[in-house]
Amino acid sequence: MMKITLFAVIISAGILTSCNVNAKYRKQGNHWFEDGTLPNDKEGKKLYVDEGRSEYEELFKLHDAAAMAEKYTEDCVYMHQDLGILRGREAVRDAYADIFDSGKHSVEVETQDVELLETGYMQAIAVMHYFDEDHNSMGASRIFAILKPVEDGFETHRKAEITEYN
Repeated sequence: MMKITLFAVIISAGILTSCNVNAKYRKQGNHWFEDGTLPNDKEGKKLYVDEGRSEYEELFKLHDAAAMAEKYTEDCVYMHQDLGILRGREAVRDAYADIFDSGKHSVEVETQDVELLETGYMQAIAVMHYFDEDHNSMGASRIFAILKPVEDGFETHRKAEITEYN
């Protein structure tokens, strides 16, 4: 069972390449920097991670499944322990709608590792802590994502999520 879970996490990591998630930056595209720059060094990567994490958390609170899905590539693959393998933005939109309907009000993202790959893609490993409206824990998920560089930033291309229930 442990080997299957580890394999699923590794596969899932290849799925989270294009997850840019803040509606207030939509006019500038899918990048997370107001000035339009992309991370290319340690400081830039930290800034990207910090801004990206807070923007994802803010967008999640809006419960706008369509806006969340726009942060994924058109041909994205999202592997979820409970939902199976989802392909494309429509499937991702429906999955976020289900997540919001389940009572998950907010999320706190704990970034564990982010790496700029030689291909220009970005790899991210994080833990998502979900909460209800009263900030009671609704469990956590470990995610592995591959972000694809696009003209104006990054979008989630591959994402894998393994849920840990309380």
